[in-house]
Amino acid sequence: MNAKKKQTHQKDLVMLPLGGTGEIGMNCYCYGTGSGDDREWLMVDLGVKFGGDSEPGIDVVLPDVSFIAKNRKKLAGLVLTHGHEDHIGAVPWLWPQLKCPVYCTPFAAALLNNKLKEHGLDEDVKVHIIPLGGKFKVGSFDLEFVNVTHSIPEPCALLIKTSLGTVFHSGDWKIDRTPTFGAGIDEKRLIEIGNEGVDALVCDSTNVLREGFSPSESDVAATISDIVKHAKGRVAITTFASHVERVASAVRAARANGREVVLAGRAMRNTIEAARACGYLRDSGEFLDEESFGYLPVNKIMLLCTGSQGEPRAALTPCKRAFCPRFDQRRGARQCEEFRRPRHHPCGGALAWIRKHPPLHPRDRPQVPRASHRLPVEYHRQDGACHPARLKQRRYRQQILCDAAWRGLLRRER
Repeated sequence: MNAKKKQTHQKDLVMLPLGGTGEIGMNCYCYGTGSGDDREWLMVDLGVKFGGDSEPGIDVVLPDVSFIAKNRKKLAGLVLTHGHEDHIGAVPWLWPQLKCPVYCTPFAAALLNNKLKEHGLDEDVKVHIIPLGGKFKVGSFDLEFVNVTHSIPEPCALLIKTSLGTVFHSGDWKIDRTPTFGAGIDEKRLIEIGNEGVDALVCDSTNVLREGFSPSESDVAATISDIVKHAKGRVAITTFASHVERVASAVRAARANGREVVLAGRAMRNTIEAARACGYLRDSGEFLDEESFGYLPVNKIMLLCTGSQGEPRAALTPCKRAFCPRFDQRRGARQCEEFRRPRHHPCGGALAWIRKHPPLHPRDRPQVPRASHRLPVEYHRQDGACHPARLKQRRYRQQILCDAAWRGLLRRER
């Protein structure tokens, strides 16, 4: 006769990653306290991942939240660390399965509200707006937003305190001691948290194997200003719509050199409206629509649009391929991009490619809170970076406070 498996009633602090570990995007992490089926859960971020070459015909990929959906009565809430698509993009699609309160900063709430309106959920989802550095309680979880720097306003790390232990969840971050606006990274608070004691550090590790240091946004702003100052023709600057700090740098450079700013792309317009509602970009003046681009002198215009990664549906793509009659890019126009482009491009010689801008995401050498356990997330798969042996070689410990049932999730080889 088979003996029944002995049930354990030991209380644990567990982590269940539903996305974002070993991949870029689709961030979704669940923290649980308690024992067995009686755990209370907290979800941190609920984002999408954009389809790649290996997923033809797929625009976005959503995390599988079926486990939490079945236990949604024990889901205390959803906390969003910032407003990037890979952290909030899946909320309007998956919230009907969760039906939990949402907690985030004002700018993330503004971006999320636009998405909820499109899905007819703006009156159904209860969004609690938490100020930067704010402390709040969700169920039995004592939480605190800690200011960091990233390529979007109001990025936060999350300190999670429970009766069973303390977790520091970094969110997306970089070190920038001279940002052009925003609160900046709260190094003092990070040191205090380290001194108080952290049981587990769950840390974003995108591009951690890349040598060097992250450039400051103030350095990028100076480069943009110099390019715009010496440009004789039209200037087109591409960036992520959510990179409001980069947008502000471009607008300042345009105004300083007597140029009008034309916005192209729905995402760019929506983000700027959200930023102004939260108190950003209010001194940037008026923006013109696409129809104005071809009617102003070539040395008095700047085009600000999305498409820095060559996205086929971004505003820049039809401009390059001359499919859009509103944009007349003639020889001598200059385009500033954040990421490198192929030399042979459909636009031919109509644009002068400027590659002085550094990538957005290389990480500085941080002073992060000391922790008993560390779990790097969002590793690139290139060169076997996800392999546990590589993590061990890099002196990272692929561990987190969790019971045996969840450890298998963290040991999965890619």
